[in-house]
Amino acid sequence: MPNDTKTICERAIKHIIHQGALAYDTKKEVCRLRTSDGLACAVGGVISDENYDPVMELGANPNKSNRTRDAIIASNPDLTLGPEAWPALQTLQQCHDDADDVEDFVSDAKTALAAHHGITVTL
Repeated sequence: MPNDTKTICERAIKHIIHQGALAYDTKKEVCRLRTSDGLACAVGGVISDENYDPVMELGANPNKSNRTRDAIIASNPDLTLGPEAWPALQTLQQCHDDADDVEDFVSDAKTALAAHHGITVTL
């Protein structure tokens, strides 16, 4: 498992911890890469403002969306992200979407990354 996959996952988790909240559109009760009040989800947290495009909200899955992958790569030029990064980020996104709060997200994310991707996150 390349170290850069672990690094991008840690960045996403740290983003949620620093933000102190999950990113949901309260009107539609769905996760958003970016919410109207400035929050970003796990995947949205590793996409810079310069590389964010609202069109990505329609298909934000990094495992399936080239636009989202391209934005993540452009936002993290110091990393070399291979094909194993996308399912790991999708796992993080699923943990975000299923979490009740930040603490729940962090716990579930660490467990899921270790179990499904062999990534041990230490924060």
